[in-house]
Amino acid sequence: MPISKIKLNGFQTDSLFLNTEISGTEAARMPVGTTAQRANAQVGDLRHNTTIGILEQYTSAGWQGIASPPVITSISPTDINESDSTQTIVITGSNFDTGAVGTLKNSSAATVTPTTSTRNTISQITIVFSGGDAITTDAGPYDVVVTNGSGLSANLADALTLDNTPAWSTSAGSLGTVIEDVAMSTTTVAASDPEGGSVTYSVTSGALPTGTSLGSSNGQITGTPNVSDSYNASGVTHNFTVTANDGTGNTTPRAFSIIRKWGDGASAATAATSATSIKTITGTSTSGLYYLQTASMAYPAQIYCEMSLHGGGWIYLLQKNHTGHGVGFQNSWLSAQSGTQNHATADFYGTTDTNGTALSPFDIWDKFVGSSTAAKVYFREIQHVGGTYDESQRYTNSSDGALLTKTEYQRLYAGNFSDGVGGIKVWFNNGSSSVTGKEIEEWSGNNLVTINNGVVDQELYYCNGNGADSNWSFGLMKGGTPFPKAANSTNGGNRTGTMQRWGIAAIKA
Repeated sequence: MPISKIKLNGFQTDSLFLNTEISGTEAARMPVGTTAQRANAQVGDLRHNTTIGILEQYTSAGWQGIASPPVITSISPTDINESDSTQTIVITGSNFDTGAVGTLKNSSAATVTPTTSTRNTISQITIVFSGGDAITTDAGPYDVVVTNGSGLSANLADALTLDNTPAWSTSAGSLGTVIEDVAMSTTTVAASDPEGGSVTYSVTSGALPTGTSLGSSNGQITGTPNVSDSYNASGVTHNFTVTANDGTGNTTPRAFSIIRKWGDGASAATAATSATSIKTITGTSTSGLYYLQTASMAYPAQIYCEMSLHGGGWIYLLQKNHTGHGVGFQNSWLSAQSGTQNHATADFYGTTDTNGTALSPFDIWDKFVGSSTAAKVYFREIQHVGGTYDESQRYTNSSDGALLTKTEYQRLYAGNFSDGVGGIKVWFNNGSSSVTGKEIEEWSGNNLVTINNGVVDQELYYCNGNGADSNWSFGLMKGGTPFPKAANSTNGGNRTGTMQRWGIAAIKA
């Protein structure tokens, strides 16, 4: 019978499909169509969507697929390096439909989209971050998200971390100044691994100064620079790059430099150990104030150094300016600890270090020679008012070695030569004329040698300041006459009260 002949008044229509049971063993067939064919939808409608290949239902939120959600079981790797230009993550799980894609979510729940997402199989997706998409700034840990074509998704929380490169705490640039042939103070460069791992260090370009090295595990630069190149007053800059490595492939380079200078005495930082070392290093013939410091000195001190006469390399102990006659080097001068370091303007006796500690002439002897060690000695007289002359001598033993200990040197100023020193060699202004073999307590003759000081010819007197030759101060040192107590025509002309002259004493270790 045609369905048109069925009278509905024979059925209770409000209960026709109420709690209807569908029996059988085959299936209940739903409407089938594409996404474009959806029409007249009402909440509760069911249909098979051929576009996405699954059943779908219409809810208050619109059409939604009815399918199994994806499941994420693991990823590999669980840590990526920010230094990698290509970062690949393989997602393993199940129920990855043909439209499945993988993404990340950062700690702020923002989506991080990969360069590519490839569904390899129903259980594997590969996502790749490369080029400008590579993750270089840590905003993790990252969730891994798989979203199926059905719209269903899975989330693996805090599954991925970014392995950051080591972070430097030492600023780039100069690490300071070192001195050639002087052990440098330990200098440390430092970087840390954001993940808490160990960091190692290596010089990857440039070079440290010869004689120094970098500790790979602690970043300490130590050693004694000994490049042995030519002196440069401005110093030499050594540029190098240190690379910090966290052991996982992450590295961070940083450019540094070390300035290498010489102990030329030009500054407190480049204090020399002696005037002789300055002469050796620089070859200078310029006399003046230089910074000196030995191992026994806590701080450097400026001391006047003679760099031209008698081979140079002399350290001034003291200087006395005098007008007219009647003065010699007094014993008290040796312990005096005041005055300036400018020999051209004032008397001075010793010096003061950069910390304000006074050093007497004997202190200087102790610091640069040694309290019981002999030194060469040098004396000079300069008349600078009422005429001009400049007379100097150096005194050594007969083999041109060190001559006097501090005790013997002090005895000269005391005028007590009872324990005379023999075998003395005297070098005059030109550095070549000399007399040898004299005894300190026997010098009183006035005809031993004639020297030329550029102004007058002068007889060289050897005397102890006592007895027959009382015109000469006991402080005129072994055979020299740099500072006469009185003068006459036979020993340099009449020196009146208007004439001013310096008497200078210096030593060389």
